[in-house]
Amino acid sequence: MTFSDSFSLALRAFLELQPELEQAGRPAVSFPVQPSLRDVLEQFTPLPADALFIGVAEDGLPVLLNLSDPAPGPILVTSDSGCGKTNLLRLLAHTTDILQDPGDLQFGVITAFPDEWSSLENSPNSLGIWPVFHETASELLSMLVSWAGRYRRGRQVVLLLLDDLSRVTGMDAGATEDLTWLLLNGPGRGIWPVATLNSSAVADLSSWTRYFRTRIFGHVGQSQLAGASTGNPECDLESLFPGIQFTLQRQRDWLDFWIPSVD
Repeated sequence: MTFSDSFSLALRAFLELQPELEQAGRPAVSFPVQPSLRDVLEQFTPLPADALFIGVAEDGLPVLLNLSDPAPGPILVTSDSGCGKTNLLRLLAHTTDILQDPGDLQFGVITAFPDEWSSLENSPNSLGIWPVFHETASELLSMLVSWAGRYRRGRQVVLLLLDDLSRVTGMDAGATEDLTWLLLNGPGRGIWPVATLNSSAVADLSSWTRYFRTRIFGHVGQSQLAGASTGNPECDLESLFPGIQFTLQRQRDWLDFWIPSVD
């Protein structure tokens, strides 16, 4: 049994036991140590060339995104504040650095909190870290639209990581027009937008969230917000462990997965 399998089992046992122990007034059990990204990737490599590692499912198998298939479309990561959305985006960036040649896959980041990304700014696969409030963020979107217009299949792929969609959609009119184009056309032209959004902002940004075909959900503590985020009032996002555990919907099933540590 690999330590990814062991962690999956330990996490499942922790989540099952914790409510019972709290109800009984007994001391909480210790949370299992989260494996590092590099250690986890060593178990799974080599991965398919077009695969982007997202996390580890409960059965110990990797959760992958096929970057050569545009069908999943743009990806939206939703949870309560402080529940791991930025960490998931940083995982994608670190995975790109570890596994991909810069000539094949690069990432660019637009964020309201550039300090959280400083460790990745000089990485070989980084196009740059752009503060959402700086004019150069708009220039990045314009550059990507121009690049995508000349894209030919088989060329370099770019991850466009948007850390807080509510801030990004407040950019100037030209930038929001470029962003709309990238959300509609990007994955088919080698640009994959992946955005984060707090669960409390989902209802107010429905005109933007409709562009995202694939949704990843983290912990949402209020059932009403969870239902609004997923469109399913019976979903259970409260049981996901904040910052580590996520889920995505595959047809009628839910796929729970956890993310390794990137620190």
